[in-house]
Amino acid sequence: MKKHKLLLLSRDNGNKTYEKWYAFGRNQALTISGNKLLFPYISDKPYFVFTDEKDLLFYNGYAIISESVDDLLVLQRILMSRIFWFYIKHTSKPYSGKFFSIAKNYIKNFGVCVLSQKQREKLLTLDSADKIDSFLEKIYEIKIVND
Repeated sequence: MKKHKLLLLSRDNGNKTYEKWYAFGRNQALTISGNKLLFPYISDKPYFVFTDEKDLLFYNGYAIISESVDDLLVLQRILMSRIFWFYIKHTSKPYSGKFFSIAKNYIKNFGVCVLSQKQREKLLTLDSADKIDSFLEKIYEIKIVND
């Protein structure tokens, strides 16, 4: 690594001082631990991946962090729903290939419904996207037809 020392010291035009010459330039994700719901910056469909590897280092995209596995699994089902994707398609920045931004500034105003404990348990037992969508459409009192 020493053969790259001069290159690393010249980062940020040499205007920034790092604790060590070989230190990470950005270290935000290095200190984030907990259960995570990972998702990309842009996607052509709702794509949210749960991991309980608390020290997993993710490099690109976003993560929702929680100590509660159930909270993240419930949120994952809501965010993977037809309702959420309808919201994204009508509020987010479109890209070519029917991709949309799912950056935090686009998703922060999505209304996550408040569920009773019984409704949360029911949502977590549903075994298909169609059943989850039907359940959530009743909760949200909305019907999404092919958009």
